[in-house]
Amino acid sequence: MIQRVHDLAQPLLESQGLELVLADLVLEDGRRILRIFLDKPGGITLDDCVRFAKEFGYLLDIHINIPGQYSLEVSSPGINRPLVKPWDFERFAGETVRVRTRIPIDGQRNFRGELLGITEGMVHIKLEEKTAAISFGEIHSARLCRD
Repeated sequence: MIQRVHDLAQPLLESQGLELVLADLVLEDGRRILRIFLDKPGGITLDDCVRFAKEFGYLLDIHINIPGQYSLEVSSPGINRPLVKPWDFERFAGETVRVRTRIPIDGQRNFRGELLGITEGMVHIKLEEKTAAISFGEIHSARLCRD
């Protein structure tokens, strides 16, 4: 279903100059929530989120049958933005990141350091005393550390 949300959103995102950072359907306190995080060069505004939510809500109602009642939430990814696509790991090279892997690498699953980029599917992070090379496919979650 999330792939269908991505596909439906793409033309609208492009027309508004926005980027879909992450879409997720979650259950919180018995409520289903479709969360969409958007960004754009220079940062996303509240008006951007409101405009997208209004137009995308109509598209969802027409084209995707999400079973049951749900809420649509559209927002900024925040300062600690998630890194989801391979391009994110290139775009934010030089920033401090937190990465959690699916399985331990050298006995560790959590890494924090300077993102050096991605080459041939390997994400490179400069740690205190060494550089870690983590396969993009082994990353469970990653986000910027700006706080």
